[in-house]
Amino acid sequence: MPKLTLTLDEPVSSELRKLARAWGTSPEDVLTRLLPARGETVPPGGLCDLTRRELQVLDLMVAGEKNTGIARLLCLSDKTVKNHVHNILGKLKVNGRTQAAVLTTKLRGAGLDPGGNGGRVS
Repeated sequence: MPKLTLTLDEPVSSELRKLARAWGTSPEDVLTRLLPARGETVPPGGLCDLTRRELQVLDLMVAGEKNTGIARLLCLSDKTVKNHVHNILGKLKVNGRTQAAVLTTKLRGAGLDPGGNGGRVS
């Protein structure tokens, strides 16, 4: 397999170096981890497209919390949580909470979670 060579502008290179330092790896490894394997479908941006709050809601969804429990834990209204869940499902291009949880687990297990902390936001 030929080696992939990319010429990146400085802001992109800088961000790759920051991610590499955070992950304790090389910029090349970061690219390898972010690019899906052949035939694997990953939503554009993976979990990158989710806001901090959406990542918090997603973590609680993966843990099995229902909307009312998520609302209570994050001090949000049920309607706000419902909106976040709707946005998460749309961004991940899945049809339900179970599919979102399975996809999230796969992305995190494959190292495709750019947050570097399992997607959890402190």
